[in-house]
Amino acid sequence: MFSSAMLTGKVRDHIKQYVNPRFDLSPVVAQAYFRLAEKARSCGINPVPFSSFRDFDSQLRIWQYKSQGKRPILTQEGVLDINQASEEEIIHGILRWSALPGASRHHWGTEIDIVDAAVVEKGYKVQLIPQEYEKGGVFYDLAQFLETEMASFGFFRPYAIDKGGVNCEPWHISFISLAEEAQSLLDINVIYETISKTELFGKSWLLANLDLIYTKYITNITAP
Repeated sequence: MFSSAMLTGKVRDHIKQYVNPRFDLSPVVAQAYFRLAEKARSCGINPVPFSSFRDFDSQLRIWQYKSQGKRPILTQEGVLDINQASEEEIIHGILRWSALPGASRHHWGTEIDIVDAAVVEKGYKVQLIPQEYEKGGVFYDLAQFLETEMASFGFFRPYAIDKGGVNCEPWHISFISLAEEAQSLLDINVIYETISKTELFGKSWLLANLDLIYTKYITNITAP
């Protein structure tokens, strides 16, 4: 089903746009989301996509903005000072929260960053941080619902725990069957070819260390 261009977010032939709420996903994934949302609403929860399909250029923009200090790079201590950090430190800092362009799961149309619109009060700024989904957090009920119900609709959390690569992302759900297909096809050669044709921060270091990046951040997920 997936071509290299689909895997790396270069095209959107596999994606359909929806409205009310507005999001972009594979039609198969969207239908599963609609079923999950219907069940959630019966429990007083209104799960809506905060982010869904993201194309290559959007992911590249995030990468460049973070490397330039236009968006913060979060660390356990706060925000990374890019003026005091090495190129390698900046790259690892970005990858903890944001995927390498061409290697984001959001390119596949199988991923949803999900929030509960039923509890978002006017003026509240969603941060997508783990604390929002922990006990006492605004999206705790949503997190508990997903924990017990998402698998029955075909979803799992690829970043359910911090395995030393991507940080824990309790908001990120993935449609198992299509995502596993995409993951199996997104080999290191596809990513190398994509990065080699792109001007981005840390390009030379990334190409020289792509084996490390691939195993630490791209395939290092929580199994369904």
